[in-house]
Amino acid sequence: MKALVTGAAGGLGLYLVRALLAHGWHVTGVDDLSRGRDDEDLRAVRRDVRATFAAGDLTDPSTWNQFPGGFDAVYHLAAVNGTRNFYEHPARVLRVNLLTLMHGLEWAARVGCGRFIWTSSSEVYAGLEDIDRLVLPTSEDVPLIVSDVGNPRWSYASSKIAGEALCAAYAREFGVPVVVVRPHNIYGRRMGWDHVIPELIERAQGGERPLVLRGGDQTRSFCFAEDAAEFLVRLAEAPLDLRTVNLGNGREEIAIVDLAHRILRALNVADEVRSEPAPVGSVARRRPDTRRLEAVTGYAPRVTLDEGLPSTIAWYLAHPRPASSVG
Repeated sequence: MKALVTGAAGGLGLYLVRALLAHGWHVTGVDDLSRGRDDEDLRAVRRDVRATFAAGDLTDPSTWNQFPGGFDAVYHLAAVNGTRNFYEHPARVLRVNLLTLMHGLEWAARVGCGRFIWTSSSEVYAGLEDIDRLVLPTSEDVPLIVSDVGNPRWSYASSKIAGEALCAAYAREFGVPVVVVRPHNIYGRRMGWDHVIPELIERAQGGERPLVLRGGDQTRSFCFAEDAAEFLVRLAEAPLDLRTVNLGNGREEIAIVDLAHRILRALNVADEVRSEPAPVGSVARRRPDTRRLEAVTGYAPRVTLDEGLPSTIAWYLAHPRPASSVG
């Protein structure tokens, strides 16, 4: 079995490459290292003879065209993510996320593949909360909505909604065997710095007291990256037609203020937290309905937040944010 993984040096990407290798796959990874890390973790994977890596800008169709057909699964994970990027670089978010997907679908329609698995986002339905139509746990069949296209925070959600439309169109018109996956708050070691858990670790370790939380009463359902990667591998092998699947752990939900308390206690520092109103557009609660995911993969999350958080904290303490890092 052969897989192509874009964003292979990124947080979830490298977890996925490892999981595929563990299942006996041969993997070709591609990454421009704009957000992924060229570190010992990546180099260790590259030493596996079944893994090859290529550099390239996936917004350029020639990067896709260097890969032949014959992949049993294509995992298109590469994207610009991170709340800081949404606000500071919304045009880049839209450009990169849409161009990489469009060129990938064009390539897949031309050369063929067993399955084209693309990562959308839970952000695509976040606007339902503004019109009191968000039901929890949230299934895959809810309407997709952007509350305010003028708010740069919605640049990412807009790119993902448009991407889901692209996937449906290429599946219908060209027969591309697309599976749309909506990740929900994946966390773990080496997952980048511009996400809530590493940001809280960084700020707490940096001495911010009290730790100010914008939207501390909001809740999230966190899924450990190793579980997410296992789900993704099994999705390539599951008997699926075109469909959308939530990716995450719908069995746990935690308020951000409680998460902050856990991190502060783990760091053995003063447990001082102050909650302030959340930014406009931020979702109050997020909990996915993962029954479809678990049914088609025959797998359930194995790592609880209590089990996954300590190793995540330890990794970020040992690997502070590089001065040049933006995501």
